[in-house]
Amino acid sequence: MSLLSIITKALNALDLDDEVNRLVIDRTVNVCRNRPHPWSTKHDYISWSGLTDRTYNARLLPAKAGDRVLDLCAAPGGKTLQLAARGCHVTALDVSDHRLEWVRENLARTGLTAELVAADALRWQPDALFDHILIDAPCSATGIFRRHPDVLHLKGNTDLAPVTLLQAALLRRAAAWLKPGGRLIYATCSLFPKEGERIAERVIAGLPREMIEASELPAGLKPAADGWVRTLPGQVEGGIDGFFIARFRKLPD
Repeated sequence: MSLLSIITKALNALDLDDEVNRLVIDRTVNVCRNRPHPWSTKHDYISWSGLTDRTYNARLLPAKAGDRVLDLCAAPGGKTLQLAARGCHVTALDVSDHRLEWVRENLARTGLTAELVAADALRWQPDALFDHILIDAPCSATGIFRRHPDVLHLKGNTDLAPVTLLQAALLRRAAAWLKPGGRLIYATCSLFPKEGERIAERVIAGLPREMIEASELPAGLKPAADGWVRTLPGQVEGGIDGFFIARFRKLPD
């Protein structure tokens, strides 16, 4: 059985909508060639290859030098490094101190600094509000299938209820830590709308969605009508992972 046939069968098992299936299946052959990404630069922590290593989400935050920024679920640290490179005061929070060791190593390698916190975000409380927050939420990780095709077989029948409850709880909790006027990015590397669009559609008082503009995205990508971004493997030359990204802005008090 060909790789395309295997992936097609696995995608059908995921019960995605027809548009997602068509886009992913039609372009799988090009994606699986895994050519070098056209946006890469020599600095891996500030490159458009962040579409595969998750640092891309940080590019959609208007964070500037001196801003307090929370990177929630921070490991392995690509987003933290990108924000620290802008001069932001970054708090990198992750439930696993072991995973934060990767962040420490990356900070040491690049000469950048950030505050590292090993804690459960559902229990932790910051001592001050943040200018911006980035949530790269725990998820099924089905969007990485171009690099790890087996994930579709491993996660195809996964019960998403526990992880979606966690995602919604993280979003609600983080909203309370954001300064008025601040932005929050919610992202997952999942193909399931339950982990992306359905979470972003939930109404959180004082935290409306903010449109992501086409001008903020690289060629080949465009926002959905609702203003969020859904990337699919094969959308751009060289391939990207499947991601969902939504941006919110805290209303003034």
